[in-house]
Amino acid sequence: MSKELSPAERAKLAKLLGLLGSESPGERDAAGLAAHRMISTAGMSWSEILYGPPPPPKPVGWRETVDMCLREADRLTDWEFDFLSSLNRWDQLSPKQQMCLDKIAARVGGGQ
Repeated sequence: MSKELSPAERAKLAKLLGLLGSESPGERDAAGLAAHRMISTAGMSWSEILYGPPPPPKPVGWRETVDMCLREADRLTDWEFDFLSSLNRWDQLSPKQQMCLDKIAARVGGGQ
């Protein structure tokens, strides 16, 4: 699992990357290697440095979607919370229930 760089580590990384513009090939090489080692030691990748951590996996089925939405309970209306909680008693959803679930999931970020 990756972590975030502390403000001090980010400042050090910024300085190292600034050295990549050096006129000295040895200084550029050393700076690049030090930057690479820094993020590797932190358990991170360059993609995570540039784009942030990868998003959580999307739910596979409707039950997982319900669970993800319920984890965002503070963003749900009372009706939505009650609706989602009631779905556990069903083996499958009706088209209308699926449509309501999809709308809730799209709004709170728990969509498939």
